[in-house]
Parts: sequence; structure tokens; C-alpha cells
Amino acid sequence: MAYEPIVTNNAYTKMRQWGVTKNELMGAFYSSMKEQGKISGSTVGIARMGGYEIGAMYLKDSKGQWIIISCWKRKYY
Repeated sequence: MAYEPIVTNNAYTKMRQWGVTKNELMGAFYSSMKEQGKISGSTVGIARMGGYEIGAMYLKDSKGQWIIISCWKRKYY
């Protein structure tokens, strides 16, 4: 069974705003394409799906638990 990170209320709000599904969010979280996030200590995983890039911004809390704090979706050309 795959490890499931915590998804914050803010991330769920962004999912609704951008039309990102839970599967797309998890695809971005587990993606090997990474970049440094704008928030200190955060990482953004990026997945390309169906002509879009899906981004999941996450960080690790003091207990070592991964927490997805935001996401986005944009056209990929």
C-alpha cells in the first residue's frame, strides 16, 4: 500500500478551484519531477496529465509526516 500524505483544507480548496482530482494530486506528489517551493522547506511535485501540469506543494512536519499544503493546474504545451 502506498503512503498517503495529509492534505490540508487549503489544498482541498485549491483542488476545487483548479478542478484537480485526488488522483491527479497524488500523481503530482509522487512524481519524480520536483522543484523547490516558494514556502521555506517546501517542495513542488509536478505531473503532466492530459495536456496539463498538476503541481502539489508539500512539506514535512516535525514528526516526519508529509503534508500537501497547496496545488495548481496549468496548460502544458
